[in-house]
Amino acid sequence: MSANFDWQTEEDDRRRQTDWDETPEPPRGGGKRRPRWRLIGLIAALAVAAGALVWWRAAERIEATTQAVRTDVIASHNLVQRAASDGDEEIFRSFLSGRDPAWTAGELEVFRQELFVDRAPFGLMPAEGSLPAILSAPEAETAAGQRPADIELSPSFDEAVVAIDQPFRTADGATILLQQTTVYRRGDQRWLLAPPLEEFWGEWQSSQGEYLRLIYPGRDEAIGAQLAGDLDAEIARLCDTLEDIDCSADLFLTVRLDTDPAALAALTRPLGALERARQSKDIIELPAPTLVGLPAGDSAEQRAAGYEALRQGYTRHLLSAVIAQVVGWECCDEKLLFQLLLEYQLSELGLAEWTVTEADYQLILDEQLRLRDLGSYLHTNFPFDLPQEKVQQARTAVDFLVHSVPDVSVAEMMRQSNRRARTFGRFVSAIWPNAEEGQPPPAEPNVAWWLYAYQGSLTPDEPAVPAAEEDLYLACTTMGDSQRPEPSLFFRYLPEEETWTELYRLDGFIWMSPLPGADSLLLQEFALASEAWQTSVWRDGQRLVAYAPDDNTYAVSLGQTDPTGRQLIAYSFDPDDGFANGFLINLDECEDGGCSTTPLPAIPYWSPNGEWAIYTGSGDTYPQNVLVSFDRRYSFLDSSVPFLPESLALGPGDAEPPDLTEVGQGYAPFWLDESTYGYIRYPSNATSLAPSAGTVIRTQGDATPRGSGVGLAGRGAGTEVVIATLDDPTPRTLITAADLEQFLPDDNQMRRLTLAYVATHPAHPDTLFIVALDDLEQRAHVFAYDRTAGRPEWRLSLLYDLNHSLSFSPDGRYLAMTGHDQATTSGDNSGVMLLHDIAANRTVPFVTRLPFFLPSAVLDWTEDGRWLAVALADNLVGLVAPEEEQVQLLSHPYGACTSVAWLEP
Repeated sequence: MSANFDWQTEEDDRRRQTDWDETPEPPRGGGKRRPRWRLIGLIAALAVAAGALVWWRAAERIEATTQAVRTDVIASHNLVQRAASDGDEEIFRSFLSGRDPAWTAGELEVFRQELFVDRAPFGLMPAEGSLPAILSAPEAETAAGQRPADIELSPSFDEAVVAIDQPFRTADGATILLQQTTVYRRGDQRWLLAPPLEEFWGEWQSSQGEYLRLIYPGRDEAIGAQLAGDLDAEIARLCDTLEDIDCSADLFLTVRLDTDPAALAALTRPLGALERARQSKDIIELPAPTLVGLPAGDSAEQRAAGYEALRQGYTRHLLSAVIAQVVGWECCDEKLLFQLLLEYQLSELGLAEWTVTEADYQLILDEQLRLRDLGSYLHTNFPFDLPQEKVQQARTAVDFLVHSVPDVSVAEMMRQSNRRARTFGRFVSAIWPNAEEGQPPPAEPNVAWWLYAYQGSLTPDEPAVPAAEEDLYLACTTMGDSQRPEPSLFFRYLPEEETWTELYRLDGFIWMSPLPGADSLLLQEFALASEAWQTSVWRDGQRLVAYAPDDNTYAVSLGQTDPTGRQLIAYSFDPDDGFANGFLINLDECEDGGCSTTPLPAIPYWSPNGEWAIYTGSGDTYPQNVLVSFDRRYSFLDSSVPFLPESLALGPGDAEPPDLTEVGQGYAPFWLDESTYGYIRYPSNATSLAPSAGTVIRTQGDATPRGSGVGLAGRGAGTEVVIATLDDPTPRTLITAADLEQFLPDDNQMRRLTLAYVATHPAHPDTLFIVALDDLEQRAHVFAYDRTAGRPEWRLSLLYDLNHSLSFSPDGRYLAMTGHDQATTSGDNSGVMLLHDIAANRTVPFVTRLPFFLPSAVLDWTEDGRWLAVALADNLVGLVAPEEEQVQLLSHPYGACTSVAWLEP
């Protein structure tokens, strides 16, 4: 090898290329080279800097994109919240995704049921001021009324999950938090509410216990498993708690916590989950917890409270299905009736509030609502169409049935309500007990209904009102199977001994009326064998014949007496020509064959002291008018007869014909005091409808004809109340029927009234109680007219078809008005009594027995006004103590006892 050859290595060349001029250090450790750390470090630093720059720029762009997306999502969310809060379906619909038509329809139904945020089916209401749930913009301070956003975006930025903590108020007033989750998906122009994908919900999971298999989505696995155990335990508690619930071995339910929003919307309808299951022929579906809201809060206590609220909500809906299955109810007939019975059962378990109060029963009395009226609501299959006040009235009826029929369980009522082709009336009859003698409740539910509303029970727990000092008397007449009456009976009841004693019986008819003074009773008798009428008086423990007509005449008394009760008006009839004579029976001058009599010049209406009287018509005719009044009692003999003006005359209480002075034409005379009297007349501008001037007061035997215009004076013509005095007999108009029409309730403003009569009482010297009739509806209205203020006030009304009477309590505190309303009661034997507290302006209705004869009294007061005896129904008398609002029920086996009276021992 040539010595001049220039040898170079790869290392020499690398040094030349890198301008390394320095002498290399000798190699260490076996000749290995030292690493070039500085170069490597420099390269690494440059790489990191470049990467950091790239990463920073990418992150900045990602963050900007994320913020922009979040801003858009929040904008859509806030618009959706405002649309839901305002109920604007058009805007709400424009933000709905259409990719799944079934989901879209369900979400729209949630919106229409106002459940987009509200969770009323779970007993939860959004906290006041929490809606709409407006989110604050990204990176912005949360303003008043806004909330921070919690938004999770998908990696592809085309889906967003928005979660907010919504505060709710529970039924007991506590506040809980539930996290509500909504999914949005990018649309062409905006972010839209969208159905979650299958991955969102996860796989279906299930848990099974003794009574329940619960299916739930994987997303709700933790809370679903907890609910499964708790709900199974609640079913076991139901089986152990509720009466007559037979949880047999085959009791088992499968329930799915479904992801379809329609499952939430269905819960707004009564028994909606059961109805949904019936329609789909599938298992019971309740909304998944994520649809309702998941327990939220910063503390374990808050989250536990949220879970408890959810658990109670699910429990209510689940146990409704359990009870329906146990009692065999086939959804969805008689839905409201079953729903309310179910609501009561849930209240027994502490899962619902039973909201019937005394105020609800007072409303029943104030509006005189009948059980059958409410039955039309309870019979409906569409209770969600009813106004809430009607539902509450129906709830009150169910409360009455639950507490008035203690031997029938609520579960049995549910079973009976499920009988097909059964009306509400038949349902009540099926559960109503056949009361044993002396045992509540009354055999007629309509009687019991108002009694229960009046005193809150059929067997009050309060101490009993002291027994009456008088004895109670009954006159009873019962029709046999052949339409021939059974013997009529006359009984006495001793309140302190609680015993009945038969005093007298007649093969025929008896009616009874109390006479003034509380020491005598009028007995009007008709014997079938002899077809003879007889007037008797019960006094001093024995029956006295007051008047027995001869074989050729009939005689009858309607109970009219002078203020002392010793002068009794009676009428005798000739059966051949119908000719009638009025006369007085002197009850103080009686022998074995009867009492002395005196002919009457006309029919007297005595002043309070009996010294003066207004005389109507003549003494030789039966009363032409429909009205009979005695001892501050007023009754119609025939409600179909028009009021006929008659000649009125003034004279002494024991006047002879020459002593009478004619005062005018009219009817229904009355006295305000010993010197002031009044009557009703047709005004002067309607004289063509009144009797002609030829009508005169006739003495007995006078055949002078009445005016030919009488038959034209029907109801509907203008009528007015006039008053006059003994010193100045010139009549002065007090008020007209047209004046009263202005004070009718709003729903009667178009009615036209005819004045019927005026009732007075010495406890109200400045008040006239005017009764006016609406012939179109056949309704009697009572007005209290204040003479001092010159203003009337409407007080009460009642249909008068077939029966009408009005009477005062002895002390004048109460008015008792009877009538008949075919729609109120079952059959033709029942009527209605309204007990009116004059000072309090409060009216209480009672169902009563119609009198067998008019004008026999179906009610009577004790002398002190503490007890009111009422013939409520066959075999039942009620003793009403209005001061204490109590009713004592006296059962008896004697049938239709339609005449009652108190008498001093």
